[in-house]
Amino acid sequence: MLTVTKTTLNVQSFMGAIMAIGVGIANAILLVLFAEESRVKGMTADEAAVHGAQSRMRPILMTSIAMVAGMIPMAISEGQSSSPGRAVIGGLTMSTLSELTFLLCRLRSN
Repeated sequence: MLTVTKTTLNVQSFMGAIMAIGVGIANAILLVLFAEESRVKGMTADEAAVHGAQSRMRPILMTSIAMVAGMIPMAISEGQSSSPGRAVIGGLTMSTLSELTFLLCRLRSN
């Protein structure tokens, strides 16, 4: 996102990247923990992974969309304050797309 908008890489954009990484990892941990709970309750590993993916896709999308929407005003502002917003939007969009790609591939294989 920084390259597309011709924004420089600076301390503020690194802070935005750290925020995006944090939310992306929290989403992934949520998915894995939910699948593990299902596995402990007696499902096979494959069934638990599919169940976790099906039940956690909506919360992952809601969290990501809310964070991106909240960063839009910061991203369209002028000056150095736009860097974290643009980094969060780009990083979280790519993180969510990659998570959902892996989830959908997993769901299709079963």
